[in-house]
Amino acid sequence: MQQNLVQRMLSRALLIFASCVSLNSWANHSDYVDHVDLALQWKHQFQFAGYYMAKEKGYYAAQHLDVDIKEVNLNYSSTSLLLDGRVNFATAGVDALKDRSDGKPLIALYAVSRNSPLVLLVKKDSGIKTAADLRNKRISMADADEFIISSMLNAAGLSEKDYIKKKPDFNMEDLINNRTDAVAAYKSNEGFWLNKKGIKYREISPDDYDLGIYSDLLITSENELNNHPIRVNKFRKASLEGWKYAFSHVEETIDVILKKYNTQNKTREHLRFEARELAKLVQPLKVELGSMRLEFWQKIVRNFTQSGYFTKSINLNDFIYTDLSTDRQLILKPSLQAWLAKHPNIRLGVDPGFYPMEYRGNNGEYLGIAADIVRLLSQHMKVNMEPVAGLTWDEVISRAKNKSLDVLPAVSITKSRDEYLLFSKPYIQNNMVIVTNRGNPTIRTKSPSRGRMIYSLEALHGKKVSVTKDYPAYQKLINQKEPINIVVRPTTLASLEAVIKGEAYAAIVFLDAATTLLNTHQMTQLRIDENAFENPGYMHFAVRKDWPELVEIINTTLEFIGTAEINRIQRKWRSAPITLGIQKEQVVLYLIILLLIITIITLWLFALKRAKNKIELQNKANINRLIGQSRHVVMGEMIAILTHQWKQPLTAMMLSVGTVKTKLKTMEVDNADAQFLDTQIETIETMMVNQNQLLVDFRDFFHPDKQKELFNINDNIASVLEILQGLIVRHNISIKTHIPKQLEVVGYARELRHVMINLIQNSIDQIVEASIANPHIILRSVIKENYLNITLEDNAGGIDKSIIETIFEPYVSTKSLNGTGLGLYMSKKIIQDNFQGSIEVANTVQGAMFTIKIPLGGGNQGTW
Repeated sequence: MQQNLVQRMLSRALLIFASCVSLNSWANHSDYVDHVDLALQWKHQFQFAGYYMAKEKGYYAAQHLDVDIKEVNLNYSSTSLLLDGRVNFATAGVDALKDRSDGKPLIALYAVSRNSPLVLLVKKDSGIKTAADLRNKRISMADADEFIISSMLNAAGLSEKDYIKKKPDFNMEDLINNRTDAVAAYKSNEGFWLNKKGIKYREISPDDYDLGIYSDLLITSENELNNHPIRVNKFRKASLEGWKYAFSHVEETIDVILKKYNTQNKTREHLRFEARELAKLVQPLKVELGSMRLEFWQKIVRNFTQSGYFTKSINLNDFIYTDLSTDRQLILKPSLQAWLAKHPNIRLGVDPGFYPMEYRGNNGEYLGIAADIVRLLSQHMKVNMEPVAGLTWDEVISRAKNKSLDVLPAVSITKSRDEYLLFSKPYIQNNMVIVTNRGNPTIRTKSPSRGRMIYSLEALHGKKVSVTKDYPAYQKLINQKEPINIVVRPTTLASLEAVIKGEAYAAIVFLDAATTLLNTHQMTQLRIDENAFENPGYMHFAVRKDWPELVEIINTTLEFIGTAEINRIQRKWRSAPITLGIQKEQVVLYLIILLLIITIITLWLFALKRAKNKIELQNKANINRLIGQSRHVVMGEMIAILTHQWKQPLTAMMLSVGTVKTKLKTMEVDNADAQFLDTQIETIETMMVNQNQLLVDFRDFFHPDKQKELFNINDNIASVLEILQGLIVRHNISIKTHIPKQLEVVGYARELRHVMINLIQNSIDQIVEASIANPHIILRSVIKENYLNITLEDNAGGIDKSIIETIFEPYVSTKSLNGTGLGLYMSKKIIQDNFQGSIEVANTVQGAMFTIKIPLGGGNQGTW
């Protein structure tokens, strides 16, 4: 089997080799690469990983883009470099919106995140908990950060006079040494340094003040978009592909940064921290990367207008990029549309050797500048414009005269052609130049006379000059009746060869063709002198005389395509190297490539067995992951169904309790019984309200826009014990709590309450099932090493060793047939996803102990 595989691989290698030898390299016009510059708003780090990976993995190259990524120069902002035309693209914050409102022609192409990575960092022991606490405090912020930070402070009731603004030191030393009270910083970056130095800190985020913003924008200028719309679209798409890859391959991305972009000398640990924090903001698995919504931009504008930072109106439609590449359509008059419908096929006559305007490749394919423009015309006009194969230029001219060809894509206007052809507007300038031997004196065609330039071919009088038959030079020399001996040749290449052979003193040919052929055939003994004629030469589409409608259609379509795109095509073909056929020295190169391919195949076969084992292990892991994902889908559907089904009877029960309560008021009941019934009904109503809220929380479990709040841990757990009071009293369970009354954290209070309800109820169920004498549950909470630790310990006998390792997996239960196995799984999901913490369990001497650890550095601030 492996031998057959080798034979197939060698056959393909030989085919590639044969193709390389036979194909004209002009056919691979992807050789053209468009160079663009990207300016970053800060130094190299994971914040810009998408651009690194778009370059590293070839996404830019696939779009024929060569991208130079420049990190920040503190003398210039990325936006100023873009507006000055020194770069084509830049990254920026939401301050680009402020620049747009001030009239700067910026375009937002996409946003990496809709959450603010920019926060204020304060030391935990400073007593500063909210933005309002910064009154009369020192705040370090860069000018670019002032836009969002000042708006947050304004939302907290502080004006610019209420705090002291300081310049940042960019290394956090001012904050560490108490020379400032707060620092504007990226939570994905500076927080790492504080953690490393053991500094406990708190974040004050604009998100907590309903100032959600788009961040890490990719922007460009109106000039770039207007002149290069296709390039902008390609760069945008390739960059987003880079971002998707970066978030899916974090370790590989970190390897690339460490190797090529680590100008800040960051450690792998630091880059991992940055990647984790950035992923939390971007949520690449939940939100489409790069997406922007007009409504969210409108909210941002409203917030900043209310803060006083926008004093001018802004048209967001001018600021937000819209990809029109799939929506733009050519609009023609009904009469012209009808004409095209009657003529769906248009026959082209092309010059087979007019490099690089148009020519036939070695395999007969139609290539060149005109060929690319013809393809665009065909696409927008929705017709088939097909070259007629196998014709010489003489035959093309003959058929154009008798109307057996419809269009010539690349010709100049001459008096003789004007008799049987109509011409479009010019779309490319292509001057005719004089080419002669390097040993000859320089041929001058222009000289000053009385303050003006005089053009003359006097230097060629009496000389032999080679020209291509039926080309403009031939027609002009005949019409002007210059005393020049005309040597007619069938092609441009033959005209140049006539000069080399001494059959002509000079040749008059098109500049583009001369440049291409001189380089291709290494005609180093020839040189290009001046333009042959005073008036520049232009290329036109020529149409048969009886089809004036098509001339109007072509002119309209050329305007629709735009000069910028035509210029891009022209630059592409003029900058690419050309090799007609195969050069001898290339044979060695191709043989080396072939040997390299054979070597790679041999090495690959040696590694086949190892790769096979690796694939089998990967397949096994994928199967396990798919099983887990299918369980998650089933669980999600079940939650949706149960939420809907529970809401109806719960609502009916609440209405029934209200009816009973109203009925009791009309009945004669003594005071003791009335008080007892009121207490019980109030307890039932409280439990129903809590259950109703529980259903809402189930429904909103995966909602990304939940709001954090400051809550008291002791009060939170006390409310849990109140809900479970009936079970606790019924089973005579002793509850002991050791929780500081002043312990507060910022987070999701209700979700933590659900976790505690689930853990305590599980312990109660185990106590009842095991018939434990003198049952007790002990709850403890403490802040230790920047973590909030909450423990629950019971004396219910512990958890079976066969399931303790998988107790937090879905559908694993300690309650035999009576458990769903979802409670502990949901508890783990809540702690991990919404608190960035962990939950663990271990058996003790008497029972089991659950430990919840919540870090206090990721927005879950804690205070005593």
